[in-house]
Amino acid sequence: MEKLLQIQEKINEFLKTQCILTNRFKKLQSNNNEEQQLEIIKKSEQQQQKTYDLQRYQYEAEDEIKQVFKEKDQKLQNLKQNYENQISELKEVINKLKNDQLIKLQEQLQQSKQKCSELEKLYQDQLQQQDVQKKKLQELCLDKQRNLEEAQKLNAQRKKNLLKYNLIHKIPIDQEFELPVQKKVKIDERFLIQKKNEKKDIEKEELKDQEEIYEIDVKEKTVEKEEQEEIKVKKEEKVENKELLQSSYCESMDDISLSHQYILVGKDIKEEPKRQKINSIFDIEKIDKNVNILTLSLQKKGWSQISDKGTQYISQAIKELKNLSQLNINLGWSQISDKGTQYISQAIKELKNLSQLNINLGWSQISDKGTQYISQAIKELKNLSQLNINLGWSQISDKGTQYISQAIKELKNLSQLNINLGWNQISDKGAKYISQAIKELKNLSQLDLYLRQEKENLEGHRNVLSRQD
Repeated sequence: MEKLLQIQEKINEFLKTQCILTNRFKKLQSNNNEEQQLEIIKKSEQQQQKTYDLQRYQYEAEDEIKQVFKEKDQKLQNLKQNYENQISELKEVINKLKNDQLIKLQEQLQQSKQKCSELEKLYQDQLQQQDVQKKKLQELCLDKQRNLEEAQKLNAQRKKNLLKYNLIHKIPIDQEFELPVQKKVKIDERFLIQKKNEKKDIEKEELKDQEEIYEIDVKEKTVEKEEQEEIKVKKEEKVENKELLQSSYCESMDDISLSHQYILVGKDIKEEPKRQKINSIFDIEKIDKNVNILTLSLQKKGWSQISDKGTQYISQAIKELKNLSQLNINLGWSQISDKGTQYISQAIKELKNLSQLNINLGWSQISDKGTQYISQAIKELKNLSQLNINLGWSQISDKGTQYISQAIKELKNLSQLNINLGWNQISDKGAKYISQAIKELKNLSQLDLYLRQEKENLEGHRNVLSRQD
């Protein structure tokens, strides 16, 4: 483009020069100066030749410019075509992505609708099942309430009959939970009373003997001296026996008084066992590590809201109580399942010093698996002398009673046993398991067993109660 401008400027200059020469030529022509005319003509021809050359250069420059513009147009056309191709490809990709995304969204929407319908159906089924279970539970509660009222009436009538014929006597409540020291004192008191009665019997016999001797003396005054001496010897022997009995009685009295003093002194010196009662799950952390007698009563208005998670907290708290000798757990009417009993059992198994265990898990969701966990824990308590366990109104079958039987027959030191397995699914077979286990407990002095089922099984009860030793 610059070259073309330069050529144009030169052409303009040549045109000016040509005009000047033409004017001069006209003047010279009027003056008739031929030499100058020739010179001007020559210069004019030269200028004309240059003009032709410049025009040719101009044409060439224009051709070059056209060629450049043509190439640029071609490049622009190619770029435009490439851009259009890329844009079309991008549009295709975008459309494809849109279609794919739309298809996925439609599929997800369809799946969500399907899940929602399934969940809604499941929810409706659960509501129906809950209604059915609620009705069944209400019917069962009514039946059990009626049965309980009938049983209470029957027990009241039986109690009246037994009291009427002096077959039983009432035991004060405080006597059911006596301390070992109190029991020892009562045993010694009974022994003392027995000794006193023996002394009275001996004195009565001596009085009878003296009366007989006196009568013999009165009636047989004429008896020979040898007979009198024999009588005196007999009397002296009886006196010696009396003195021996009196001395033994005095020694026993001294022993008893010493034992009483020892017991009373021991009672004064020995620290009272540490007792603690927990009524709320939120107070579990307040349990004293050195407690001896612990009571966990987590029912509220007869019901317990404790679940398996709550039993886990309880388990973590009590398994560290190494000084515990008596444990009372009341978790009846709760939502505890076999998992919850596993947590409790793992804790109880660590309490090796337990001598008394009272555990209430009635009206819960425990099955045979839960009884297996409990049985495995109880089996480890070799020092246990009293066991009270309530698993009534649960889901226990003969298999569960087999686990319990295998556990209690290992407790050789057991003297008191109270088991409630009523209102489960136990047959004659389960009652036989219990019976065989009880026969192994040679030190057992008190047994309270409840196996009443929805359909009374008398044969199984006979098997359990057949033991008379």
